[in-house]
Amino acid sequence: MANRDIQYVARRDASGTWRILNTWDETVASLEMGEDVPDTHEAVTLLTEGQYLAVLREATNEGLIQSAAVAENMSLNTRVMELEEDLEVAQRWIAENREDDTTSPSYSNLPDPENVSESYLLKRQIIDSLTNMVREENITGLVD
Repeated sequence: MANRDIQYVARRDASGTWRILNTWDETVASLEMGEDVPDTHEAVTLLTEGQYLAVLREATNEGLIQSAAVAENMSLNTRVMELEEDLEVAQRWIAENREDDTTSPSYSNLPDPENVSESYLLKRQIIDSLTNMVREENITGLVD
């Protein structure tokens, strides 16, 4: 459990009690991944619903909630830009190869950009499969 990227994990039960586990606590390292951590464990902090709301209220007043949202938004914007670049490469390739109907278009003919993501490679495989299926079945009207 000590190799977690996130230090604190919070869960709320039906009665409104929040249990916050410090996954970086050294005593948690000896626990198995699925093992229950008792409320009395030193890595567990309990908060009532009222205490939790008081913390949120103060964090909001301090501007911490907004700062966290901005950081998350910036991270998502970076990911969107990466995906848009992947899309741009694919659209350029499609535009260049649409006219050349004598060869079977294959997304795998594209040179691999450096440091591509796993999702980019998966998208390439999907597009190859769809392209081949359309060509083989002679399906029309899939793209409006």
